[in-house]
Amino acid sequence: MDTIFGELELQGVLYHFQFDEYILQIHKAGSDADALQAMVDALSPSAPKIMSKPTIGTCYPDGHKIYFMQVSYKGFSNNVKKFSVGSYFEIDNNTNFPLPISQVSIVANELNYIYPPTQMYSYQIDAQGIITAMNFTRPKPSFEWKFSLEGVEVTVSSGFTHSYKWNSKPVEIQSMLHLSFKPTEKYEFVVRVFNIAQNLLQYLCYRQNINCTNAYIYAQNEEGKNIKIGIYDARWMSEQLPETEKRSLKKKITFMLVENGVSNLLQRLADNTLYSRHIPDNSKDERRITPARSIMLTAAFEWEYKQVYLNGKKPTDSFKERLVKALNDYSDCIGLFAQRTYSMNNRTYDIDSAAEKIKIARNDFAHGDIKIDYDLETLMGISILPYLVYAMQLRAAGVDTDSIKHAINELFALHMI
Repeated sequence: MDTIFGELELQGVLYHFQFDEYILQIHKAGSDADALQAMVDALSPSAPKIMSKPTIGTCYPDGHKIYFMQVSYKGFSNNVKKFSVGSYFEIDNNTNFPLPISQVSIVANELNYIYPPTQMYSYQIDAQGIITAMNFTRPKPSFEWKFSLEGVEVTVSSGFTHSYKWNSKPVEIQSMLHLSFKPTEKYEFVVRVFNIAQNLLQYLCYRQNINCTNAYIYAQNEEGKNIKIGIYDARWMSEQLPETEKRSLKKKITFMLVENGVSNLLQRLADNTLYSRHIPDNSKDERRITPARSIMLTAAFEWEYKQVYLNGKKPTDSFKERLVKALNDYSDCIGLFAQRTYSMNNRTYDIDSAAEKIKIARNDFAHGDIKIDYDLETLMGISILPYLVYAMQLRAAGVDTDSIKHAINELFALHMI
């Protein structure tokens, strides 16, 4: 990001600021004679240490606005206070501010695999060398879903953006996800909407490091049309190390496979009832089985079991009994994959035996015994838990069995279907 300079007001005092790499530095406006007083003010108990509310800055030289979010105090040096910024909105210079936001649109590398633009659009170059994008003949190239957040309906739809270049790839087309809602000046609400969309992409890719390259914000004009007014950026978007291997990017669940379940998944993410803490940071961590990861996987199963079978109530049967029941009930979704896992290791898949191994490991870890060595049967049992959790979540969302099988096959690159 480029360094941004400007001014902002805190507690009735005008400050100059410099913003770079999510670090906000401010110093009191005034002459050099004010330096000593500025130091006294900065060290006083009433000086701003944490900005609990979003803070608005005016940027040089054109006066456009920047809206700092999740701001926390880092320290003071040479009359300069430093703050860490979690995220921010930067508004175009021709926009009146504050302006109610009505839509946020996301561009992410993973979206090009979840909703491949090559299935929707092509291009042509005419005799004058003008490049034009055009539609394929697919009758329904877009999707639309809805969910509710804080009593507000949010509509999620797919789309695309494109640019033209004279090189080996004249048209660069990227998939987009649009999230529109009743215009609001509550920027914290907009952040929550964005985070839910991000969580959906993480769920569909089974990893946390989604490479969200751009997030645009929109407001409605007099005709009610959404017009782009700026960008949203967050620290974690830059701190994530993106996947670079194509084989990792291809591991995903496409919108087409789970179209009927996306609204349900979005609603559960908004309600914080879809268990996702077990999702690994990246594709490499997915292949590692550690005590901590095993505990998270069994916790994911237990949470989803309560949602599916007990309506959130506390179970009365044993962990093994619950696991055996679920493995049997979802054998039409994951049985093929579980059998392959065991046969590749010259073992026979047996539900009761697999559940027993998982139960023993889970109990050992839960009681703090993390020094035990994994045996092969335990590793195989734990490795099929992600398939089971996804099968339970997707079926509860309304996805049919055949689509669930294809989704798991693609997400974990099992190459079985």
